[in-house]
Amino acid sequence: MLSIKLGDIAIPFLWGLLPKKGNSNYGEILITLSNKYRKTALDWYQKRWFIETLFENMKTRGFRLEDTHITAQDKLKSLVCVLTLAFWMCNLQSKRNNRTKSAGV
Repeated sequence: MLSIKLGDIAIPFLWGLLPKKGNSNYGEILITLSNKYRKTALDWYQKRWFIETLFENMKTRGFRLEDTHITAQDKLKSLVCVLTLAFWMCNLQSKRNNRTKSAGV
């Protein structure tokens, strides 16, 4: 296993192949530095990436949550719950569409 040396500490240099998306034959290559096992580090990264994508879509790419200027905490919580559900449904539909396309339907 390759490692990067930072002073007296050696951090494993990990790489992995993320699952393929859509009609692609290959997944994306992910390179990371971690003191965790390869599978654990890649699993954590995938979960983190989902959350990053969620926040990106909430803020600037689609739902534009910040443009509502809502400051009341109870209303903001309700809106975030609804938008998270909408994001999840969009994500699910996208996965279904990709499966249908790859099946040739």
